[in-house]
Amino acid sequence: FIYFFLLMGTFASAQDAPAKLVANQHITEATTDNGMRWNETTHDFGTIVQNTPQTAEFVVTNAGDEPLVITNVKSTCGCTAATHAEGPIAPGESTIVKATYTAKRVGPFRKAVKVSTNRSENPILLTVIGTVTETTP
Repeated sequence: FIYFFLLMGTFASAQDAPAKLVANQHITEATTDNGMRWNETTHDFGTIVQNTPQTAEFVVTNAGDEPLVITNVKSTCGCTAATHAEGPIAPGESTIVKATYTAKRVGPFRKAVKVSTNRSENPILLTVIGTVTETTP
């Protein structure tokens, strides 16, 4: 019974993470258990015009004591391209993972990029969301 309340308290505090709206992007700093700190894990492009590719830059900082190595970055569909800098990231240093959405289809979208590292068996999921319109909003 006590475990239930502890679990609910943890869930509530995660939902109350600091967030702010800056120029059409929802930024929530996220720290993972494995010594990686992301500026955001979900980027909201808001409303964008069809056939106008948009790029999100996810900044990851090595908050651990050992070098961080991004071993693979892969998008979950052909409409999103993902890139990252090669090489280890020293403790305290940062790098950028870019996710570019092509915006070919009209309507809402939610696309993911999987980031594999030497710190976790499971990839980190970075998400881009928004709505594509045929004309300028």
